[in-house]
Amino acid sequence: MGVSFHTVFAVLGYSASSIAIMFVNKIILTANHFPSTLFLAICQMFTTLIVVSVLSAIGKVKIPAPSIELLTKIAPFSVLFAVDLTMGLAGTGAISLPLFSALRRFSNLFIMYGEMFFFKKQHSSLTHLSLFIMVGGAITAAGGDLKFDLIGYTFIFINNLSTAGKGLMAKSNLSKHNISSVTLLFYNSLLMCLPLLALAIALGNVKSAIHFPLWSKPLFVLGFFFSCVAALVLQFLAFECTRLTSALTTSVIGVIKNVVVTYGGMFVGGDYLFTVTNFTGVTVSTIGAALYIVAKYKDQPRRSIDCCDDAEGKKSLHPPNETCVSYSDPPALKPVATDGHASHPSALFLPTSSPNLGISTT
Repeated sequence: MGVSFHTVFAVLGYSASSIAIMFVNKIILTANHFPSTLFLAICQMFTTLIVVSVLSAIGKVKIPAPSIELLTKIAPFSVLFAVDLTMGLAGTGAISLPLFSALRRFSNLFIMYGEMFFFKKQHSSLTHLSLFIMVGGAITAAGGDLKFDLIGYTFIFINNLSTAGKGLMAKSNLSKHNISSVTLLFYNSLLMCLPLLALAIALGNVKSAIHFPLWSKPLFVLGFFFSCVAALVLQFLAFECTRLTSALTTSVIGVIKNVVVTYGGMFVGGDYLFTVTNFTGVTVSTIGAALYIVAKYKDQPRRSIDCCDDAEGKKSLHPPNETCVSYSDPPALKPVATDGHASHPSALFLPTSSPNLGISTT
């Protein structure tokens, strides 16, 4: 049986878009010197609200009506989402992409120790080894950074903490409830858009962004628009890639993407200065990221997955001899990029088992 066009499109689309968004954000924030990462984050949230609202109106996604119970569950996550998004964009603009990719892998180390402390989860020796290789490489790379920027490093450190916090919170609380990833994206944006806008106005970010001279340049406007819609595009394509292939395929694509971003990023943005120490550290960290995927794959239970129809006629995945699990069941959420950092600064989430975005693909 041949590979369908839909599968090829999902794989290639996810690969291309996850790489493109990193380069586009870097060009906007560093090469073009856009004055406000906060304004860009607000525009991404506002775009998410518009697109999801339209999709909900035409019946392509299901967004539950707001309630005190729902908003109470999501609100703490939304705060971390806003911090993660803004710090991720700020770090992207302040630090070269190779070093950014390496330093973002600290988030996986934080998550591992968080799981050990809060959930008493034990990880394999290979997982520990791969994480220490990633982190050791990142520290080595930082030691060879000729353009050390304390503020930029602080952005990334906060970014790593918020990413880890989101992952642990999703596992401990949100995964117990029927909250899809698109619902999370929508309410995260809804809850945080206005507070961040008020902050941006108070700091003068909105004024400086509006008067930015490159708004008259079509290529800049196109890149800015692409950055704004990337969160939903990546969410959908990551879901399709996992649904049509496997979570391992999506993770492997993440490794390939990181290799391209790490080494291609040396030529994008104009802020990378080569040193042997830095290059060696970045390379070691990238090798550790690839080894981490191998470790997580070995840790997965060997179970085949079948497809079936539930009572409502929805396609679902389930292990043999077990009850069908519908896409509308609550997922165990985790960051899309399981190789060390998010494909997009918003740190999108995918289920660890049954995909659940609340998106109709028919």
